[in-house]
Amino acid sequence: MECLQDLTSRPWCACEDCAGTGFDSTGLSILCPDCCGSGLIESTPLHLSVSGGMSAQAQEMYTRALGSLRAQIAAVITTAEKALAVAA
Repeated sequence: MECLQDLTSRPWCACEDCAGTGFDSTGLSILCPDCCGSGLIESTPLHLSVSGGMSAQAQEMYTRALGSLRAQIAAVITTAEKALAVAA
């Protein structure tokens, strides 16, 4: 739940080092060291206003990340509810 709170309560934009791809542009690693491969970095409202907001690619990645986290949380809740029902 904390991850979902972080994703929805803060502004995000495409990582400038990897241009939102998530891959290391230097060739020293597979994943971008700044965004850990997500292609997104936490931003500030000022940066978003100067940069013009999230790119379409970053918005798509953000939407996928939110959907994935919501599905994972729902699965955990469902599993916990079933376990409680069996224990009762």
